[in-house]
Amino acid sequence: MEAIIVDSVTKEFGSSIVVESLSFTVKKGSIHGFLGPNGAGKTTTMKMISGVIPSTSGSITVLNTKLEDNPNFIKSKLGVLLENPPLYLDMTVKEYLFFVCELHKTPKNKIKDYVAEAILKLDLKEVENRIIGNLSKGYKQRVGVAQAVVFKPEIIILDEPTVGLDPKAVIEMRTLIKNLGKEYTVLLSSHLLHEISLICDEVTIISRGKLKTTGTIENIIAHLNEDRKISALISGDPVGLLDKLKNWDIVKKYRITPKENYNLIEIYVDQSHDYRELISKEIFRHNLSLIEFYQEEFNLEDAFLKYTGELN
Repeated sequence: MEAIIVDSVTKEFGSSIVVESLSFTVKKGSIHGFLGPNGAGKTTTMKMISGVIPSTSGSITVLNTKLEDNPNFIKSKLGVLLENPPLYLDMTVKEYLFFVCELHKTPKNKIKDYVAEAILKLDLKEVENRIIGNLSKGYKQRVGVAQAVVFKPEIIILDEPTVGLDPKAVIEMRTLIKNLGKEYTVLLSSHLLHEISLICDEVTIISRGKLKTTGTIENIIAHLNEDRKISALISGDPVGLLDKLKNWDIVKKYRITPKENYNLIEIYVDQSHDYRELISKEIFRHNLSLIEFYQEEFNLEDAFLKYTGELN
């Protein structure tokens, strides 16, 4: 069963088209990653699904109900964390979660248990009586997720829940989201592709408001396997080598990334041949030192870069 169906949705702001004819589905009980570069239209799409802003055209269906037919029903089924947590900084954590339950008209005899459960799930027990404004960024993000789940929705929408967190807090948030995925359908956007690859069942990638691909991570990566990726970490001036790569008929595309005192060059070639010896000889011909040289399997980052057009 599909928990969310986005069907040919477009959003215009004046003369600007932010989302254009976008279609994808989120399966019930899944953790679905929603990916795209900055400005791709992710937050706008999540706001439309959440009923915060209307679409210009197209339709959105949540739990077999069209958004325009019964927006209040859909809002009661969605727990949402968009951009920055909507926190009341002068409240304690527990007071705030009670307040959220009351806003969502949670039965009064269940609020105490629901708040206690959310505090336990999000590991907030040691700060439950502290003022939210005095908490660390990591704890504020946890409170933001807690307000999205405390009233027992069926679907959780999380927009960049790891933004601004330190590495330890990112790992903790990843674990929390994985656990939430056991109970809820989760639609999750993040710029941390490694985190997405570890916790999501399926992903949708958009760029400039348009769908680029959607499906399981395994299937999306499999579509890249018509190419090989050869990675070379080199020392020296790469200008001559880059000129060769631009015009070399065996090279489909390449990417160069500075790494400390070196340059990492990722070269995509046809899968049907092994070009490692040929490419290594070309590197040495340009008087470059080869620090590392290997052929890798594709991952979600490669898919993201291909579908968003960020490879040369």
